[in-house]
Amino acid sequence: MDRFFNSAIRIQGDPLTGVSVSLIYKGTQQSLDERLAKIDVARENLAEALRAMDEIRDQAKDNKNALEALNRELEGTSREKENAAKEIETLRSLAQLDVETVRRALGVPTTRRRVVELSFSFVLGIIASLAAAWIWRLIGG
Repeated sequence: MDRFFNSAIRIQGDPLTGVSVSLIYKGTQQSLDERLAKIDVARENLAEALRAMDEIRDQAKDNKNALEALNRELEGTSREKENAAKEIETLRSLAQLDVETVRRALGVPTTRRRVVELSFSFVLGIIASLAAAWIWRLIGG
């Protein structure tokens, strides 16, 4: 029967403490030490695995933060690109307009009008100069 069971139960009577029950493992003292050593090794491996997982989690958080920063920068750059594209389109449409339309839109006078204005100013300057000389003569200068 011993070959079927690896353990036995011992029951002892003690007048002071009462009954004592203990479980005895046959031939397992050495294997128990080995098992405890394996449990210690497994505990160390588990602790190392947990540290590695913490490092990976921290690295993943850092990577996530870096990715979010890059996405924000990309969105900003995309907006700048859209604004630049709109500005280029506006400049192209202005370039396609004829010169006269742009001149009227910006209020730039034509060459003819500018010559008329300068001529009028010149004549008005001569008249003002003659009037000033005449007034000077009347005053007795």
